[in-house]
Amino acid sequence: MKSALNYLKNNALLIGGFIILLIALIEYLKNLIPRYDDTDRVVNTSTSKDDSVDRVIKILDDALGTFGAFNSSHKWIFDNIRSLTREQIYLLHKDFGTRKYIRATRSYEIYDMAPIIQSKILNLTQIYYNELDEAQLSRLKTIYESKAIRDLL
Repeated sequence: MKSALNYLKNNALLIGGFIILLIALIEYLKNLIPRYDDTDRVVNTSTSKDDSVDRVIKILDDALGTFGAFNSSHKWIFDNIRSLTREQIYLLHKDFGTRKYIRATRSYEIYDMAPIIQSKILNLTQIYYNELDEAQLSRLKTIYESKAIRDLL
């Protein structure tokens, strides 16, 4: 028993690195497999009839919903939301819908099938508040306010 504990202590970084690589591999493989809902239809997470809004939903899913995507990936969010009109931002919040968000991994949609991981169903505004830091939230609020939107954030 002591030798097993000593092995774990001596190789903690190696084991941690292996776990991170395993999670990345699982995420990569899950992205290759189409997702299905209960009726065996392929689920498309970005389903807006407006092409610009659909593009931003895909960017949000990539930047916010992926394990290991931290602040560096959030830059694209601001650039693309700024390009939307007021009406498109309202449509973005409506069409984005909700996602199963896992606070421990700061991700969603990838691990929602794992029963041991607790997830919450959040809308886009709630995901913003869980993912973005104060400076980023302030930047996002400035963009929204420049388009006369004060009720979404």
